[in-house]
Amino acid sequence: NKLTTLDEHIKKSLQGKRISYITVHNDLQHFNLRYQLTQLASIQTNEHQTPSVKHILKLKNLLKGSPNSCILSSSQVPSKWVKILKKGNNNLTVTIDTIGLSLNDGKQLYFDLMQNLTAQVRRCHIDSKS
Repeated sequence: NKLTTLDEHIKKSLQGKRISYITVHNDLQHFNLRYQLTQLASIQTNEHQTPSVKHILKLKNLLKGSPNSCILSSSQVPSKWVKILKKGNNNLTVTIDTIGLSLNDGKQLYFDLMQNLTAQVRRCHIDSKS
């Protein structure tokens, strides 16, 4: 079964990796649960509401206390929030594509999306350790 093979590939790719991150919003919750990843927080808790200064400061402090964590960004979110979070922190930023904007339509789309997402999330672990 192609889905089972994909799931096993993702598990193997992420197995033993301690990956934690802050993301733009909570769109990876099922991916996190399935593959035992740690989402520390979200920049936007409500997509229709701008994050408060208090929330951004909380996230900055969270990143300072988690130097091996990274920020997962996406092209759909204003980069100003990521820039603010990165200022004064050395955390890696990885751009992810959770909806497959860069992929071709077709039967393979879901599988390509999941493989790309896995590779992008995995960069948090690889790059944050170097």
